[in-house]
Amino acid sequence: MKNLIFYSLLICFIATAQSQEITELEEARVTLNPISEKLTGNVDELTFKVKEEYTGEFMQNPLGFMMNNFNVWNLIDQFDKEYDSYRVSFRTSKGSLNAEFDDDGELKRHNQSFRDVVLSRKIMADLYRDHKGWAAVGNKYVAYGTGEKIDKAFYKIKLVNGNRSQTIKIEQQAADGRLAEIEREK
Repeated sequence: MKNLIFYSLLICFIATAQSQEITELEEARVTLNPISEKLTGNVDELTFKVKEEYTGEFMQNPLGFMMNNFNVWNLIDQFDKEYDSYRVSFRTSKGSLNAEFDDDGELKRHNQSFRDVVLSRKIMADLYRDHKGWAAVGNKYVAYGTGEKIDKAFYKIKLVNGNRSQTIKIEQQAADGRLAEIEREK
């Protein structure tokens, strides 16, 4: 009886080993489209949901991200009639970039707004030096401009000290990195 069970298991094992075939698979191509194909909005304004490769990719340089990953001519070609301008929004969970293109595909104007951005060391050092005892609990970055140039950019930072709170507005200076505090809101 032992021999019968042993030989039947051996035959099953050999049969199973012989029936296995090696299947070679072809290489799979995977591409990432950082801008969702799903369009929302009405005819004169389109909204795209941005897919980032890593958190904060879009927020680091929204204009550069848009220029590298969005082709306005593909958008213009999809419409049956021609418009004077095309408004496009790119959204993430942290904020958005709104851009307006003319009928020639040139970027006319843009604005961007992001919340809870990582502040630079310079801003954090200035905040600590000028507002001892206060804690930053939230911030918002706002920028707008014409063409591919940012004309104005500033941070709104909410500070809390016990039950008191204040919001300060810090303008971002371009070349030398120095900051000018321009407004305080209580």
